[in-house]
Amino acid sequence: MPVRLLTRIVLACAFQTSMVWRRAFGGDYLSAMVWPSIDLANTEYIFSHDGLFQLFLDGKFPDTLRRPISVRAIGASMGHDVETVRRSTKRLVERGLCEHLAAGMIVKSTSYDVDYIETASQQTLDLLTAMFGEFERWSITFPAIRPLVLSGCPWDQALHNAQVKRRLSVLLLLEFIFRYTIENLDVFEHNLVAADAFLCIFIENNRPFVEDDELAMKYSLLESPPPPELRRPASIRGIARRTGYPAETTRRHVNRLVEMGFVERQGEGLVIPTAVTVRPDFVKVIGNLNSSLIMMTRRIQRIASEPSGAASS
Repeated sequence: MPVRLLTRIVLACAFQTSMVWRRAFGGDYLSAMVWPSIDLANTEYIFSHDGLFQLFLDGKFPDTLRRPISVRAIGASMGHDVETVRRSTKRLVERGLCEHLAAGMIVKSTSYDVDYIETASQQTLDLLTAMFGEFERWSITFPAIRPLVLSGCPWDQALHNAQVKRRLSVLLLLEFIFRYTIENLDVFEHNLVAADAFLCIFIENNRPFVEDDELAMKYSLLESPPPPELRRPASIRGIARRTGYPAETTRRHVNRLVEMGFVERQGEGLVIPTAVTVRPDFVKVIGNLNSSLIMMTRRIQRIASEPSGAASS
């Protein structure tokens, strides 16, 4: 499998999706992570349920069927302290997106009807469509994944149960990004700003390979790392603009990346050394990324193939 090509496509989608949800929450990155993590905890069990679509009423997963999660468990899953997460959940309750029950937190079924959530959801589906389109263009396939998922867009409005499929597809992509983010944070000492800056540098460095099909294919394999001189250096200003962090905050955390050896300066810009991309911890992250991607696509395949008469949209 062309792992480097796959990684470029997937990480670009992950980064753009993360930025979509951060903007939706007004730059509050923690709420943008806590909200989907609660939703995932509430609904994770449904993907192994025999009658998946029968759990939905009028295109929504009822609050009464959601499995609450404690604030402490949310913090543990994200690597944040309880009080930090508690403040975030309080903001989410005030926004009307979550409810605090005796057993824990749930995402309210009406959340997806909120304007900025609906807008972010549509943008997420557009990015998911584009990612699958790239998989199809480069003939990237996965075990047991039928063409319907890669080219059929199971959340298409014209399909039966489209509303349910749309919401589940959004949730699955957010789950994928959440898993990647948490695993990635371990490498960066749980420093989200540094992790975001690194990913932004990675995407900018690889832009020449996105824009040139011949280069993309030439350096598509894990065994074929592109030489540093072909990478496009990233700037502090560009990273700050893309991530939404202040320039000085970005500079401080990029300096930390340089100190850690994850990034080096090339002229006026920043590049990720080839040696970093083959480090065991980064190779492990990419391996986990691919495993999570396969799980996501299998689940999307499942919702795409659900019997058409199970629920109404």
